[in-house]
Amino acid sequence: MSNNSKITANNSALAVENFSISYGEMLAVDKLSFSIEKGKIAAIAGPNGAGKSTFLKGFLGLLPTSSMQYSSASILGHSLPLSKHARLKISYLPQESSLDWHFPLTVLDCALMGSYAKHGWLKPIRRTQKQATQAALEKLGIADLSKRPISDLSLGQRQRLLLARALVQNAEVYLMDEPLNSVDAKTEQTLVQIWHELQQAGKTIVVVHHNLQTLPRYFDYTVFMNKQLIAAGTPKEAVSAENLRLAYGVDFLL
Repeated sequence: MSNNSKITANNSALAVENFSISYGEMLAVDKLSFSIEKGKIAAIAGPNGAGKSTFLKGFLGLLPTSSMQYSSASILGHSLPLSKHARLKISYLPQESSLDWHFPLTVLDCALMGSYAKHGWLKPIRRTQKQATQAALEKLGIADLSKRPISDLSLGQRQRLLLARALVQNAEVYLMDEPLNSVDAKTEQTLVQIWHELQQAGKTIVVVHHNLQTLPRYFDYTVFMNKQLIAAGTPKEAVSAENLRLAYGVDFLL
């Protein structure tokens, strides 16, 4: 794997060249090359098993370094592996199902965790941290749940909490792994509205997304993949009839 730590100057929020991930003999991601400009709301789309979530985890260093190979990979010009300073600019929303929701935390405590990267884990919680956290919970419509244990939350409330925690971090790039999976329509619209507010503030949002029908409404850029890159561009450009056939192996009526 490349160990190039230089910082490149360009307009890319995220860029990879020949990015591959393997599990033993199984190739999960095969030589992906694409870039996403700063300020975009971008989707990483494709069939189940296409390597979308695996790519995100690998890019963030959540997989063994021995499983990855790439010619170059960077976020906001910072090359992988990311320094502590570079990581402060990134907020990651994992899949809801990957977290332990029975851990004894209140909603407020969980959301406060978004501030720990900058303020430290063992330092006393400042008033400004609590104020920012409460504001994020209010923005997501769950401030009234702040004292509730996270185990009491519904699926939609959990996704709102994860985004509130990310807002507290005040990052520059938000990487989200299927945040709209199985949520109700009201929660979906709330989350998408927050994405657009973040975009207006100059942030970049990259979302692993599975619903092809909502791509044109929610995103202005799409990386369409099935282990390999199929296409990258506007949703209309990336998800054409031919590209759907390449991705799924069957013809689709658009």
